[in-house]
Amino acid sequence: MESLRQVIAGVFAALLVSFPAPALAQAGRDARPALQVDDFDVEQVAHVGAGTQLRFSLFGSHGAVVALRIDGDDLIGAGVQRGPQVGRRLAATLDRRLDGDLGDDHGEQLAAALEAE
Repeated sequence: MESLRQVIAGVFAALLVSFPAPALAQAGRDARPALQVDDFDVEQVAHVGAGTQLRFSLFGSHGAVVALRIDGDDLIGAGVQRGPQVGRRLAATLDRRLDGDLGDDHGEQLAAALEAE
């Protein structure tokens, strides 16, 4: 489980470097605190493989609100084939959310994820 934790920590570190605080605040929008992940927790799973759902919690950035209201089940339910494209679409949607280009509405996020490639 520790190696999975290290991989996820690396992914989060890469994401944080990619999204500096100025990108989170745009003209005409309220400035948000910089996103910072201090720690995270991953629920243990019996087997990790393609398609395994991981549930994790992030801790840090008091007051920072950067979340998706959609998940892989929403995309699969909307007709996206199960596989890596689900994660890519969710990542692209999160990118737009972090950039402030996308609101907190479930329908808006789902539409953006379905448009993403």
